Amino acid sequence: MKLISKALAQKGVSLKDLPQSIQSEVEQLQQLIVKYNEACDEYDEDEDKEDGTEQQLDEMEDYIADTENSIANRIRNISTKSVQPQSQLQLKPEVKAANGGEVKKKSGTSTGWLIFGGVVLVATVGMVNVFKNK
Repeated sequence: MKLISKALAQKGVSLKDLPQSIQSEVEQLQQLIVKYNEACDEYDEDEDKEDGTEQQLDEMEDYIADTENSIANRIRNISTKSVQPQSQLQLKPEVKAANGGEVKKKSGTSTGWLIFGGVVLVATVGMVNVFKNK
């Protein structure tokens, strides 16, 4: 995982910023490394060490190294335009209008409508009471 971490550091991105396909490959590689470590622990504890088992572990280690190198190369070859940090993917609150002016974000309109609704309600109840007494 050192090669992948180094490639991420060179690009200046985190694993979460990469495409989903690369993220899943890294996750599968991590699971494979865990299984490899478990197999190595079992092999070390086993009293009857076989040459075939050691050869399989060596082949698995080579496969892990090749896979890690391949993923690290893919990370290095990704264009930085396709990988943007999450903070840059969020929409900006101010949007440029077609004529070059800025359109400002509306805020506080719900408070105005709440006050207007309250005034209309009081006026309606008052009018009902006025017509009711006549």
